[in-house]
Amino acid sequence: YFCTHIVPPTDNLPSQQATSSSYLQQKKYQHMNKECRLVGCPWWIVAHGVIVDVDPTGMCHSVALGDEFYKVVIHDIVYGNALLFRPNSSIKRLLVVGIKSFVAWPK
Repeated sequence: YFCTHIVPPTDNLPSQQATSSSYLQQKKYQHMNKECRLVGCPWWIVAHGVIVDVDPTGMCHSVALGDEFYKVVIHDIVYGNALLFRPNSSIKRLLVVGIKSFVAWPK
């Protein structure tokens, strides 16, 4: 079992949280286009990338992202043997996905 997570950069949130729909929309998309580290257990960095979609209805490899995933474009692979959280019949490891390709990765 290989657990995985995305570690986005630290974001500064407003000191007073508004309840307006615009604030909620901003919060939902706060990680869009941000660089991130894809990490696994025991907290090894396995790749670097950029978050390109956070919408649960967004698609990655013909599967909706859902509430627990971001779509990430890979820019650098640190540990290519890392298992994908959503493998398919032909792609099971990060190295096979490759640089400049997309992957659905847990938040």
